[in-house]
Amino acid sequence: IIQNTGKYLKEQTKKKKYIKSKQFEIEKKLHTRRYKFDKFMKRVGYSGPYTNGTIKKTLSIYSGFIAGSDQVWNPKWRRSVYYLDFVPKEIPKIAYAASIGKNILTQEEKNYIFPRIKNFQYISVREKENQKLLKLQTDKNIKVVVDPTLLLKQEDWDEIATESDVKDPYIFVYLLGNNKEH
Repeated sequence: IIQNTGKYLKEQTKKKKYIKSKQFEIEKKLHTRRYKFDKFMKRVGYSGPYTNGTIKKTLSIYSGFIAGSDQVWNPKWRRSVYYLDFVPKEIPKIAYAASIGKNILTQEEKNYIFPRIKNFQYISVREKENQKLLKLQTDKNIKVVVDPTLLLKQEDWDEIATESDVKDPYIFVYLLGNNKEH
């Protein structure tokens, strides 16, 4: 029993050292990522994070507001700020490449979304299905546009991109939500 306990303790110590080394690697990468992200945000002129309590301060700074794009109107993530509810009617509200994230809405979802989109002066969406769905609720000319990430040329992305830490071939998958089919 004592021999087994000694072996067990050695294995546990080895595991703890391994975990600490991996934790250090992850923390180092996160620090680098935060640094690069902050540097990028300064470069593009990011005005800072706003909360529901502070967002109204922007009304005296900006003459118009744009909401978009990736699933900004997904009913699962109801955020009145994504519908620019804090913006008075006299200030232009634009939706660029807005996405709902689904093609069929429940009546409750329609009751939430449709009154809010009527306050936008211009609306564009990423999906044709969303265009059809929203056109039924408004007389606005809703356009289908590309995701804003596709507005830049390869050279533009190369200018701001950083070297990847991943050296081996890989497949990147980014899924939103908890759909078990994915």
